[in-house]
Amino acid sequence: MWNEFQVLIPMISVMRNTCQGEPGWCSITGTGAAITRRIVATSVVNDLVNHAGITFVFQAVEETGATPQDVVRAYSIAREAFGLKDYWREVAHLDMQVPTEVQDSLSLQGRRIVGRAVRWLLRAHHHR
Repeated sequence: MWNEFQVLIPMISVMRNTCQGEPGWCSITGTGAAITRRIVATSVVNDLVNHAGITFVFQAVEETGATPQDVVRAYSIAREAFGLKDYWREVAHLDMQVPTEVQDSLSLQGRRIVGRAVRWLLRAHHHR
């Protein structure tokens, strides 16, 4: 369990740092902006870990040479571009309606899509 926290804590820190000073990525300003950025960062990281896995960022960094910040950005882009929030919500609603194997397979398909899209985005961005 401690190893999971060792991975999550830097990821949340990465998101907090990413949200500071980069217009267009997290343009939250004003009263309560710091706490709002932290909530957004925590939410994005939780979503990433829940749907892509706890080692996703580490593996993507190792495979592509990208920064953790870029991996999280690419994940967010891929999730939105492919409508995966809705997809995963629909898969979750299949609980007790379809066999577990079917639901697991659908979840894995979403995970594969986001993984391939993130790696493509990172490689395409790297070659610019």
